[in-house]
Amino acid sequence: MKIVFMGKISLRKIVHDHVLPISLNLRKYVCPLYSLAAKGTRPVAGSAVLLRIEEYYFLLSAAHVLKKCRVQPLYIPNGNKLELFLPLTYGQLHSTKSKSLDHNDDPFDVAYMRIKPEAIERFSEFEFLSTEDLEVDDYPSKSKPYYITGYPDSKTKLLSSQEKLNERFYCHVRFLAEDQIYSKHGLSPFAHIILDFDRECSISTNLRLETAPHPRGMSGGGVWCQPIDAESGKVQGKPKLAGISVCPKKNPEVVIATKIPLILALQR
Repeated sequence: MKIVFMGKISLRKIVHDHVLPISLNLRKYVCPLYSLAAKGTRPVAGSAVLLRIEEYYFLLSAAHVLKKCRVQPLYIPNGNKLELFLPLTYGQLHSTKSKSLDHNDDPFDVAYMRIKPEAIERFSEFEFLSTEDLEVDDYPSKSKPYYITGYPDSKTKLLSSQEKLNERFYCHVRFLAEDQIYSKHGLSPFAHIILDFDRECSISTNLRLETAPHPRGMSGGGVWCQPIDAESGKVQGKPKLAGISVCPKKNPEVVIATKIPLILALQR
């Protein structure tokens, strides 16, 4: 598996010093969801984050991603093969309300599934976050980096519907968008995270300017935050899950995530 990391030009040092180890760690908690696809096609339907709360296990994602399993087969990785993902097999699906399957009328667009105990072992390739890994008090600040994680479908192909090939996990480093962007979308920084996403302004691990892949397929993946010390300018502690990416725009200039407290409230 090849892992690629992207960031803004102004973040060269953060990319070089921090993103590599951070991304290797975050990948353990982010699971790709595949659609049924023919050989050589782009199969990723979306991404999901795994979470444990006490004795319960959850899969978090965007509602428009998880609801695809109601109209088309979805698969998750299990070892070297893909396994059919069904709500009746894994658990009951809960989501925010919408009149459409793509949730274009839903500003929150999040869903979760409580995984049945007998299905937990099917996620042995990944790990589950704990509540200590959640950022429930993410105060809006343009001085700290956010990490967008997931599996863009343009970088993933299958040899067949049962065999994975060339799967790539991506981690993009971004900052909060300006206040007028929140106003443009009619969203609050206390409920959503909006990050600028300039595909032409990305840096690979060798610090060369590259065009980032389209984030389609990364919907449902995690958005993580990491504080920066005001005096030293250094990042502090490990990243925590601050939100779930929900924005499925065709030509995104921003990525939108619903914050974790709203998703936790959905589980009550």
